[in-house]
Amino acid sequence: MIALEAHNNQLLRGRNYSRRLQFEEIERSALAPLPILHYEFKKQLHATVMKNGHVCLSVDKHY
Repeated sequence: MIALEAHNNQLLRGRNYSRRLQFEEIERSALAPLPILHYEFKKQLHATVMKNGHVCLSVDKHY
């Protein structure tokens, strides 16, 4: 955990800020709290990847 903190606090190459500073100044304010209700899956299907890398996602033949 110490190495992670050191990595996040190190200044980025060619910049005058670190990952931690960027997160605190820009990204933290954009975060929203997690929803109270848990996400429920609408459908759950098993799919097979074809040789060309495509996966058929539904009966409608969406790939």
